[in-house]
Amino acid sequence: MRATSIAEIIEHAEKFEQDLVEFYRGISNHTSHEGARMVTDYIALHTRHIKEMLSELPEEKRQHICSIPLSYKPAIPGKQCFEFIELPDDATADDVLEAAISFDEYLLQMYRCVARQDSGQDAKEFFEELVQTLERNQVELKMIKAENYF
Repeated sequence: MRATSIAEIIEHAEKFEQDLVEFYRGISNHTSHEGARMVTDYIALHTRHIKEMLSELPEEKRQHICSIPLSYKPAIPGKQCFEFIELPDDATADDVLEAAISFDEYLLQMYRCVARQDSGQDAKEFFEELVQTLERNQVELKMIKAENYF
């Protein structure tokens, strides 16, 4: 794998999160299950983790983290991930929740890989916090699924 920068990783993560929002909007528009629509709307509102966390950082720290080079480029989730997740045309809330858990796992793998690289304490802490945020999100989604709220 070739070297890359954290800025490139963040750019890809933001793009993937935006693709997820569009994916969920599409599901919401094409299902007759009210629960599935509610779940997709809920998830679409909670997919912007990296952008929100970056906006909370002071500008100097954000620029510093973004400028850090990485030794190697982790596997970056993208459009190919949507090919691995098949949802029926009339997806249920359970189908959507299971897909959301899978999408979170793609991002978690990338964030863990970045956190393990020798890229400095600021970057390590930022990506470890992203991992913790997504892990909490996964637990929440699994609880929603188990409780059959929708």
